[in-house]
Amino acid sequence: MKERKILLPIKVVSTQERDWVPPSSGGGDPKMFGDVNQDTRESLVSEVELVNKHFQDAFKKYKGAPAVARVSLKKKALAKSHRPDAILNKSTCPIIGATSFGELLVSVQPHGLENLAGQLRTTRTKEGIAAVSTIQKIAPYTTSEALGFQSIQDLSKEIDENPKNPRPLKLRLFYHKNPPLDAHLLAAFKQQAEDLGIPMPKSIFYAEGMKIYSIPEIKRKHLASLASFIGTQRLTTFPRYQVLKTASIFLRPVDIRDFPPPQEGTEYPLVGLIDSGTEPGNPFLSKWIVDREVYVPDNYTDFAHGTFVAGLLIHARLLNGNNPLFPEVSSKIVDVVAVPEKDDLTEPQLMEILEDVLPKHRDVKIWNLSLAIPDKICQDDAFSDMAMFLDRLQDQYGVLFVVACGNYEELPLRSWPPEDLGEADRICSPADSVRAISVGAIAHRKGSNSCVEEGDPSPFSRRGPGPVYLPKPELTLCGGNCDKNGDYLQSGIISLGKNGGLAEDIGTSFSTPLACSLLANIGGALSEMPSMNLMKALVIHSARLSSTKLTTFDLRYRGFGTPSDLPNILTCEPWAATLIFEPEIFPGRAFEKTPFPIPQCLRGPQGTVKAEIVMTLVYNPPLDPSFGPEYCRRNIDISFGTYDVGKDGKRKQEIKIPSEPEDINHRYEENLVKYGFKWSPVKAYRKSLVRISGEQWRLYVKMTDRKEFFSNEPQRIALVFTILDPERKQPVYDEIVRWMNRAGWITNDLRIKEKIQVRV
Repeated sequence: MKERKILLPIKVVSTQERDWVPPSSGGGDPKMFGDVNQDTRESLVSEVELVNKHFQDAFKKYKGAPAVARVSLKKKALAKSHRPDAILNKSTCPIIGATSFGELLVSVQPHGLENLAGQLRTTRTKEGIAAVSTIQKIAPYTTSEALGFQSIQDLSKEIDENPKNPRPLKLRLFYHKNPPLDAHLLAAFKQQAEDLGIPMPKSIFYAEGMKIYSIPEIKRKHLASLASFIGTQRLTTFPRYQVLKTASIFLRPVDIRDFPPPQEGTEYPLVGLIDSGTEPGNPFLSKWIVDREVYVPDNYTDFAHGTFVAGLLIHARLLNGNNPLFPEVSSKIVDVVAVPEKDDLTEPQLMEILEDVLPKHRDVKIWNLSLAIPDKICQDDAFSDMAMFLDRLQDQYGVLFVVACGNYEELPLRSWPPEDLGEADRICSPADSVRAISVGAIAHRKGSNSCVEEGDPSPFSRRGPGPVYLPKPELTLCGGNCDKNGDYLQSGIISLGKNGGLAEDIGTSFSTPLACSLLANIGGALSEMPSMNLMKALVIHSARLSSTKLTTFDLRYRGFGTPSDLPNILTCEPWAATLIFEPEIFPGRAFEKTPFPIPQCLRGPQGTVKAEIVMTLVYNPPLDPSFGPEYCRRNIDISFGTYDVGKDGKRKQEIKIPSEPEDINHRYEENLVKYGFKWSPVKAYRKSLVRISGEQWRLYVKMTDRKEFFSNEPQRIALVFTILDPERKQPVYDEIVRWMNRAGWITNDLRIKEKIQVRV
């Protein structure tokens, strides 16, 4: 007989006053990045004068309206401590944003440019000279930057793509963070519209600090004027969204054994499904649909994709032969019919639907978005507008979007290990949302001609990283397998098709509802609804515990891995202890827990430690759309290691648990962002310790804000910490619980509803 697994409650550790300490000190004299001689100064002054000359006509025409210049920093001067704000400030040209690694945007007016030129010529302070030494180049923000990767001709083709239904232009206006200046710029924009003979563009609210306008029925002759306008940050068209569908294969009719109704007396969590809608009158689905919101006329509907996704939200494992790679969870659904048959869903239309439906269904905390813009892959240095809109909604309504990372469809599809496809197979918008969880796909089985083995990333699953090298996707779950031509018979995912049938299909559309239902059930299984930070941290932590050592290469394709099933996410076994910390980190204060419990059963005869430690950190930093790659305005760092007395009589922390992946060891700011996930709101740490000496251990958490960000608001974090016996034998859990009780730590069990049995 198989031995019954003992499941123990995760411990939630409360914050105590003694846990707050002053942060470790830093700073010092400003650093120089090259000689600052008269030639250096005059070269930069001449660039400032060229900026003034470039905008002189606009300054005359639009009195009081500011322009924008680009300030490129030297590669080794990207850290916030080197910011040249000693000369770029309110009296000259203040920093208002960023466009890429090391390129700042500054607000410019004639008097400010004059003052900046004077500062560059005459500053003699240490801070001023150091600031000058960081600057590589100063240049105007021009039409080329406003158009991005497009030309006027490209934009003309997009507008004329459908003459009967021309695409409106999308214009993003600069935000100068100065109400009088922004008012002047808006007045100039109105004047520009009048001069061109077009109606005043309609404002569309994406997020705080984003000034985006829709300009309908534009003519080709207007494009150059709009692109070169003093306030235009970006000029493009609004993208269209598609559900990520292929062509499902009908298998056979459904019967009650394939898709049983909800169990009497069982409470199921709710998931919001924003898709093409589920098949009306489907007898198997109808009892699982709690409510329905319809935004598509009947004659434009095709329910195949939404029905398939819905089936997986409800009975993913049962429909797929009880394969243990599928989570054994079920959810009820709020069905939002949003995507028409021809996938002609514009960004403003999708935004209107989300703005309408979220406040109607406040009880829904998890929303499934299996849609994307196939031709809009994410960029290194910018988040998509839609991603930032989703971030704003998630903050506003306290919800979590679970987003498909997109399907790569160019043939032949990749094998594993993959060949280098450049950027072609990178994730699509809006999977670059910072607050959302993005989901990729792995293969759950292998057919005779399949490209990859079971457990490998699916041949079509788009890969990360996200913008600024943020880890995206965070999770990968079953999405099917196929051959190099995309054929997937007997290697795809099975769910409900149209007309009461079972169907087979592949796609990240279908790995996404697996993650979505699992997250909803985490919230539903707990006595109190957890924070979104904690919900994300628990499922990502489970993925790390279920996976092997993580490399930078694997992270791009697998994310943090594939989570385990619900009971394993919410409990411990005797040879491991999982602790949850959710402190608020205050500016000017650090958080520590010391001495930190290391069980005696994991120590050797000389006191050395043999253990495995896994930590997952999730937090929701303040966001600012003006700052491009610096969109996340706050960083949290975790340090865990020994904290013993050194030869100088003072305690010193030695980090023993590095960031994961471990191949992160780069010095300068650009590489810390690229490879160290600095500023990333999701971080993982892991290490197998063997014969590590150290009597006292400490957990230390500190916060760093961006240079231009000022806030006294605390930062709430969720940290999930597991220490385990690599041999799965020692009574780690019981020893840690006894230690915490003796040390006066205030702890509680993570309260789980009765459905999951644990030993309390």
